[in-house]
Amino acid sequence: MPFCMAGVKPRVKIMQDLMFEGTEKKLELIFSPTQEPLRSKPSLFWQKLCKKAKTRIVSRLSNSFCDSYILSESSLFVWDHRLLMLTCGKTSLAKAACGLLKKFKPSDIEMLFYQRKNEFFPHSQNTSFMQDFEKLQKKIKGQAWRFGMPSSHHFCLFHSEGQSHPEPKDRTIEALMYDVDDSVKKVFFESQSAKQIQNRLGLSSLFKNAELNDYKFKPVGYSLNALMGQNQYFTIHVTPQEPGFYISFETNAQEESVNNIVNKLLALFKPFSFDVIVFLPNNWPEENYFSESFYRSTYAMRRLNCGYKVSFASFVKPLNLPRPAVELTL
Repeated sequence: MPFCMAGVKPRVKIMQDLMFEGTEKKLELIFSPTQEPLRSKPSLFWQKLCKKAKTRIVSRLSNSFCDSYILSESSLFVWDHRLLMLTCGKTSLAKAACGLLKKFKPSDIEMLFYQRKNEFFPHSQNTSFMQDFEKLQKKIKGQAWRFGMPSSHHFCLFHSEGQSHPEPKDRTIEALMYDVDDSVKKVFFESQSAKQIQNRLGLSSLFKNAELNDYKFKPVGYSLNALMGQNQYFTIHVTPQEPGFYISFETNAQEESVNNIVNKLLALFKPFSFDVIVFLPNNWPEENYFSESFYRSTYAMRRLNCGYKVSFASFVKPLNLPRPAVELTL
């Protein structure tokens, strides 16, 4: 054990405290249409849920179909019979999920998904995925899977048991981007406001007729929620800190192919590597992303017994490109 004077933190511990984990945990719940609409819950209900996860609401955007919340760590979307919650940092999303499950009967819930991507700083987390899996399994029976190799980019997924009946076009696309171009990094460090970031990157042009709500964190960090029509959304979260500069994107937009959506993101953010996760109903034709400019290092696909199929792919720039040597300092 390294020597440390009483009351003085080791330098490594100080560095760990300054590192923020941008990689999200994700909870999605689909409720029975006979269940009382979630949007009828008072605001205090959602504040308590966020507190349970160790996050808080900082901004809100609503339309006739959805309430979206930017959180101090990512986002919450609430429809009448569906909930999507993303949290980053050292949040305890599985604990919040278990607390939420106590408030509903098993028959109220048609489907639950809980997932975690491999983190930059896993040893700083309060729990591991397997610990979360054990906790959730006590509340709702299900199965867990790992997509990708444990020594490389991967994510873990827990889903509840039982054959659900997904909406015909219930597709979700996630794009997780790493090591973006320096010109993009500058936007987040130099911009004085969320609106300036939005304008400099042209985020309003990603999808037509999207109503945007964004937030710039101090000293750094950026989140955006967007609502489109009746049920569609997209969300972006940026952790512009080194090491671990990270941008996540998620949408259920249906009008464009996976290829079109991911290509727009690559042109915008210019990452060195990225991952794509796609959830599709089992009856939806297979949609995989392929790129001539990137090397696909990992691919995994699984048809789940809950009515969905999930694919995961990880991409990097061609391996013959030169890599910079970076000086490390404490």
